[in-house]
Amino acid sequence: MLSILDIPAQLKYSDGEVIPVKDYANLLVSVNSESDVEVIRGSEMVSCGSGDILYFFTGLRPKINYTVRVNGGKDTLEQSVHLNVDRLVRFETVVSDDDTIMWNGWTLRRYVASVLTFIVIVGGLLLISRIRD
Repeated sequence: MLSILDIPAQLKYSDGEVIPVKDYANLLVSVNSESDVEVIRGSEMVSCGSGDILYFFTGLRPKINYTVRVNGGKDTLEQSVHLNVDRLVRFETVVSDDDTIMWNGWTLRRYVASVLTFIVIVGGLLLISRIRD
């Protein structure tokens, strides 16, 4: 079902493999800092993107080996990926002291949710202590 919805499946708690049900594959590339990303098939660059931390390449031919190249300023990382189904590829680039790590939406949401939860708990405790008095 995840494949039909174009969501890269991560079967953490499964021993099986994803069953290919589409005639194309998608590649989601996640990087921890702003980087340039290239998707290469053989010696031909299929697609590329720059200036972001999350890339979604759609409509790639399945059952082919691709090379994902990430250029994060000082680092150039490569990983070979066999796309028989949708895949998620994560890269951790080295960030120097003068570079800043881009926060993705989920990280920011977690911190905001934690702060709001703390405020609600403290506010509830203060309200309870006033009611008791």
